[in-house]
Amino acid sequence: MIMLAQPLVDAGVAAGTVTYLDMSMASRTIAEDRAAARGLTNIRFVAGEIETVG
Repeated sequence: MIMLAQPLVDAGVAAGTVTYLDMSMASRTIAEDRAAARGLTNIRFVAGEIETVG
């Protein structure tokens, strides 16, 4: 996810966003911490399963 979000920021693509989807809240917390450490704000974090997320 960071490997997708960081190049958007580096390229100045203001409208570009990445959606992170995970069933595990522990994994999501780690991902959120890593994104925050890099100052990435173009990631939308979603908890759940792909079959149930709309």
